[in-house]
Amino acid sequence: MAKTQSDAVEQAAQPEAALDYYLVVRHAFEDYRKGDAIRGPGEVARVLAGNPHNVHKVAA
Repeated sequence: MAKTQSDAVEQAAQPEAALDYYLVVRHAFEDYRKGDAIRGPGEVARVLAGNPHNVHKVAA
């Protein structure tokens, strides 16, 4: 957690770490269609938390 405002800005400027896997949609959900790839670390985490049964993990 940021102790000062400048710490918060510094933390926000850092890019998200790349994952060693991505997701491929196997059953359509939300705005995703079968076969779509989900690669953003934040989006991957969100999808795995809510719809893990609709996707496959694939090594990057």
